[in-house]
Formats: sequence, structure tokens, C-alpha cells
Amino acid sequence: MKRRSYILLIILVVGLYHCEVRADNKGPGDTYTFLKLAGGAKAMSMGNAYVAMADDASATYWNPAGLALLENREIIFMDRSSAIKEVGEQHQYIGVVLPYKGYDFGFSYINLGVDEIEKTSINNYDEPIILGKFKDKETAYIFSIGGLEPIKELYLGANYKYISHRLAGYEGKGMGLDVGSLINLSEAWDWEGIFEDVKLGVVFRYMTDKKWDSGHKDSGYLETEMGLAWIPISTEDIKKWTIAMSGKRQLKNKTVKLSVGTELQYKILALRCGVDNWYLGSRYGLDRKKLNYARKVTLGIGLKIKKFNFDYALTPKWFGNDTQISVGWKF
Repeated sequence: MKRRSYILLIILVVGLYHCEVRADNKGPGDTYTFLKLAGGAKAMSMGNAYVAMADDASATYWNPAGLALLENREIIFMDRSSAIKEVGEQHQYIGVVLPYKGYDFGFSYINLGVDEIEKTSINNYDEPIILGKFKDKETAYIFSIGGLEPIKELYLGANYKYISHRLAGYEGKGMGLDVGSLINLSEAWDWEGIFEDVKLGVVFRYMTDKKWDSGHKDSGYLETEMGLAWIPISTEDIKKWTIAMSGKRQLKNKTVKLSVGTELQYKILALRCGVDNWYLGSRYGLDRKKLNYARKVTLGIGLKIKKFNFDYALTPKWFGNDTQISVGWKF
């Protein structure tokens, strides 16, 4: 048990230190913003506090270490509907997990595109004119490996990402690497009672600069996400009650951001809710109340029928609603 405790302590210290390192990096942190929109309806409905859960095929997106928790081959498909219908946005996510000889291999595909964006200018009379239309399409291919267990209850996994971005006739490319860890704290420290199922997840994400064929370059980033998942109740009547949270520190302004969520499973039905983009503090004189205008309340429901999972997520907004629908299949 001491060995497990030492490794856990190292993960925590490195994770916290890494948060500080990435907060001091220079350059924009939104080069690959579309990667933050995917991940499945279950995660979205829990406020995206999913790093320490990652118990389905979407682990290929959230935390590759979670692949070790999957006992079957799985596939998940997600389709998102934007709150702004007029832009014609298309957003899909597909994840596949295939266990093989003690390891878990995964593949994910993320697509975000807008087909018709108006290119405008100003004429000599300061009037807007439309010069034409162009497309914006971002695509990610993610290759995952999990099932690595150097010690009991400590799982490791990794992702390799290839990014393609086509915009108005130009193309930009980038790559990334994720390293994830997931540990059962209850097993590591022999917790019992209501604390007998507590997990900690830590993911390190590195994205290279996005290089365009025009010669332009968008800065990459380095970040860490850390989360907890706790199951205080698990009985025959109430299948499972899960409470999850994850914390981030933004790259540019060092704001502290929290995501929280909960799920209550009863037989084949699951009810979920959460809060995303909850700012707890900020520096550089930023107004925390104004930052929290971006805070999102999320709601969702799930249905499990034999080997199929159907999930729906809703994010209410003043100008419309964002929705996600996911279908998962174990085979």
C-alpha cells in the first residue's frame, strides 16, 4: 500500500505543479477550441466533469486511462445541435474501443464544420457587401491505448491526436499527445464505508502549434485537468449515485475554473445534472461575476436497454439551447 501511496503523491504533486507551469505559458489557448466541444452527451449533462469517470467509449476523448475499466468492445456516436441554428453547424463524435490481449485500443473521430460563412467587406459608401461564401471544417483523429496497470488500481493511458483545419481554401495541421492516469483512492488507502469507491483522474494534454500552408502559425498549448469521482451509494434499489468534479486553470489569465456533476441511476434510467465553467477566482483584476456569465447549467437523461445506451444532454442558453444525443453499443 505504501508504494501505491507514493505513486499517488507523485501524480498529485506533478499535476499541481504542471497547472502552474501551463498557466505561465504565453500564446492563445483557444487554437483547438473545437476539441472542447466533444465527448458525448453523458459527460456534457454532468457539466463535463468526466476525467475521473470515463467509464464508456468516450474515455478515448476524456481520459485514455479509463479504457482499462471497459470489459467489452464499445462504440459511441454523438451528434450535437448548436443553439444558433442559422450558422448550419455540423458536429459529430465517434469513439471505438477494442480490448486485445490485456490492452485496450481506441479510435476517435471528431468533426466540426460550418458550410456557408459569408465573406463580407465595406464598399466606398461604408455599406456592407457580400463577396461570397466559404467553409470552415475542423477534424480530429485520435488513437488511444489503455489497460496499462503498473500497480494495482493505478491505470495509465495515452492518446495521439492528428488535427486538420480547412478554412477558406487554406489548411492548417497540428498534432497532440495526452497522457492520462486513473487511480482508485479507496484501494490505495484502504478507505471503507461510503468512501470505498473514490477515483482520481489526471490528464496531461499537449498540442503543437497549428501550421498553415499560408505560412501562418497558431500557438499550441500545454494543460492539465484533474478530477474526482465518488460513488457514495450503490444498492440494488438505487443502482448508483455518482458525484464528480474537475478543476482547470486557464492559460492566459490564470482563472480557476470548476466543473461539477452528478448522476443517479435507477434500474435502466439515469438522471444527470451539472455546472460547467464555474469560475472560483481570478487574477489581473478580472471580474469573477462577469466571467461567470459563461457558466453553463447542464441537464440530461440516459436509458440503458440491454447492450445499448441512449443519452441526451441539454444546455439551456438565453439565445437557444445546445443539445447532444449519444448512442453507445457494447458488442
